[in-house]
Amino acid sequence: MKPKALTEHDTGMLEFLEDIVGTSRFKVPIELLSKKVEELNELRVEKLNRVKLVEKEKDELEGPMKDALGFLRMENEKVEKTYRQRSRYILDAETNITKATEKKAEIEESVSDLTK
Repeated sequence: MKPKALTEHDTGMLEFLEDIVGTSRFKVPIELLSKKVEELNELRVEKLNRVKLVEKEKDELEGPMKDALGFLRMENEKVEKTYRQRSRYILDAETNITKATEKKAEIEESVSDLTK
């Protein structure tokens, strides 16, 4: 007797022992489950390839993203410095207006003293 049958219809030592022990009844469910495992493995490989492709695309877009972020940071710094400059200009103008108003009040007061 051969150790294992060459075809499904032959009987080898393995098939003989399966019949005695009773494990041949598990043969069909095991084949069905192995087909299901094979299908799921194919699906897994497909998803894995898709993930690798997406990661590659993400890595390719990382450089332009960093360039865009650098540009936005520089623009933000430029706007912030312009804001500070104009705020300082407004503050200086308000100070000058206050000083001019005080000086005008002093002059009007001295003129009113002279006219009395």
